[in-house]
Amino acid sequence: MQEEVSTHSPESQLPPVEAPPVRMRTRRGELSRERVLAAALELLERDGDGALSMRRLAAELGSAPMSLYRHVANKADLVDGVIALALSDLTTEGPEGGDLESRIIAWMHGLRAELNTHPAILPLLSSNHLLLPAFLGPVEILMQELQDSRLPRARTAKFAWEVLWFTMSFVVTEHHLRQSPAPVSAFTFANAASHADDLPLIAEALPDFDALSGDDIFESSARHLVAGLREELNAAVRAA
Repeated sequence: MQEEVSTHSPESQLPPVEAPPVRMRTRRGELSRERVLAAALELLERDGDGALSMRRLAAELGSAPMSLYRHVANKADLVDGVIALALSDLTTEGPEGGDLESRIIAWMHGLRAELNTHPAILPLLSSNHLLLPAFLGPVEILMQELQDSRLPRARTAKFAWEVLWFTMSFVVTEHHLRQSPAPVSAFTFANAASHADDLPLIAEALPDFDALSGDDIFESSARHLVAGLREELNAAVRAA
């Protein structure tokens, strides 16, 4: 009887080798918009805004620069996304049941606190003249508070802008002043002591200036600003 000859090669007799799942092979290099923005925020907070470039970010992620453009349209989109991520926990809603002044002051404190939590984004805000989407929701809350007080729409818009502008400008300024090892007031009025003859009132008040903190100035300024709103509302009621 003629022996049957196998048509299969020796390799074909070996058990098949299972390829590792594709997900396991690509997980480390897998990119998403969330991962790109999180890495950009980490890079920004660690090395400053000068380090935030597409090439540097790609190196951090172990990827090619062009691969980032699948997740962010351009550098401006990256910056907007980083700011939105940093402010994602922003809460500016005032306490329920409080009066209008306390709710607006709570709004200002909430915005200041969140910006100070991520000071690395402040240079990005300073160079961006658009009101980014991350701020629009909180401004809408502020507008609603003012509208509920029956303030005319034009004055509502103006006052909301005043509050937003003051709060953001204050935080940017105090951030710059914090770079000095001296107290904020001592740094600001440092030259007054050497010009006491020409600036006697300031020189005499230096201990009072030194006793003030940024928190003191912010709180009193916020209250003065909101007190002006209350006067306008009272005047409108009297005129009605």
